[in-house]
Amino acid sequence: MTTARLPIALLCASALAACTVAPAPSGPSLAALPGNGKTPAQFAYDDGACRAQANAANSGITPGQAAGTSAAGTVAATTLVGAGAGALIGAAARSAGTGAAAGAGFGLLMGLLTAGHNARASGAAFQRNYDVVYFQCMAATGNRVPTVFAAGPPLVAYPPPPHGPYPPPYPYYAPPPVVVAPAPVVVVP
Repeated sequence: MTTARLPIALLCASALAACTVAPAPSGPSLAALPGNGKTPAQFAYDDGACRAQANAANSGITPGQAAGTSAAGTVAATTLVGAGAGALIGAAARSAGTGAAAGAGFGLLMGLLTAGHNARASGAAFQRNYDVVYFQCMAATGNRVPTVFAAGPPLVAYPPPPHGPYPPPYPYYAPPPVVVAPAPVVVVP
């Protein structure tokens, strides 16, 4: 009975983790427009060819599939690591089975908490790769693509340090004075 609980827990966790991410589009995130003098048929042909090229760049995996796989993998990995750590701790207390079960439960909880973030990051990476390949292809075929396309995080302007400006370089301030005291005189009778 106890051996059946872990696979059932993993299956339930994977199903829950797959629900933590909204499905991502399976196409470009921004629209491309036909180039000057392009007919709708030519644009449709270019669009289909570029979508196929971008899909091949992602090995046929959509951002939604990548997110789901990432979420399920996160939950499974944290559950297994938790079970292993719990078994080690439980073995020290002469109850490895109870420790493994408690560790698996804790790992499952941690996996469910982190699966959404990992899934969003994985889906975003696949979408970004798809978009880059798609828009390069569309631009190469003479179509108009968005010019505002962020490939990374925005630049940040950092404020000056709170303590003020740094002191001037060495020649502009005097070094501390050196005081030489005379040696004490000892009189021996």
